Amino acid sequence: MVGKRAYFSIDILDKLSYRVYTSSALQADYKSGLGRNPEKDRLMAETNKIAEQRRASRFAYLRTLEERQEFDRKDFVFDFRKGPMLSNGIGTTLIPAFLNTFPALRNLGIGAALVTLEPCGVNNPHSHPRATEFLYLIKGKNFKVGFTEEFQTRTIVNKLKSGQGTIFPQGLPHFQINDSCEEAQFFAGLSSEDPGALNYPDSILSFPDNLLSVIFDVPLNKVDKLRAAAVSREIQKECLMKCGLY
Repeated sequence: MVGKRAYFSIDILDKLSYRVYTSSALQADYKSGLGRNPEKDRLMAETNKIAEQRRASRFAYLRTLEERQEFDRKDFVFDFRKGPMLSNGIGTTLIPAFLNTFPALRNLGIGAALVTLEPCGVNNPHSHPRATEFLYLIKGKNFKVGFTEEFQTRTIVNKLKSGQGTIFPQGLPHFQINDSCEEAQFFAGLSSEDPGALNYPDSILSFPDNLLSVIFDVPLNKVDKLRAAAVSREIQKECLMKCGLY
């Protein structure tokens, strides 16, 4: 456009390389005060914000790239067949690919786990303070999953078939129940290499006796018995009997 200055809109700028984040004409006018108005001030502020975000993103990428040089080729492979197997729940085992077991995940914002539930097995209610989880059911029947919304506004429960998936939002308590006579297995992807976990009711059993007495409505002298019963959980006998496993 001859004889007139053309200014980029924010949506166009957002599609450009961060190196060309504004026109030289806009910068010159802004510094000199020529033709300044509130709309141009807003445009300049938003443009600089975009540029700063992209510079920060570029820096983070280069830092991650540099850190990856510490790993050998084989360090980028995680073998779920040989990974550490942990007990997680009642009749449940977990093989986690998190930062502590798969260091190559550092700063990538992703983690995973392979979880197996025996017939009638339960994955204890728990939450991940630093990650949202996506669950994909590899095999299983009558597989129940659910999570509770904030302020206990509702509990969402679904039944999955193999080949289906679901989500558990970050920080919300959720569970899995294998209410069948066959083994179930799922793959979980998480939005952090270090998702963390709070298990229920285990995480609250260390609370003061008088508090537990109130929230569970048991006499104060029965709180220790409550703790012992909660720790010594086992697979539901009725389910095992139904499956001919008891």
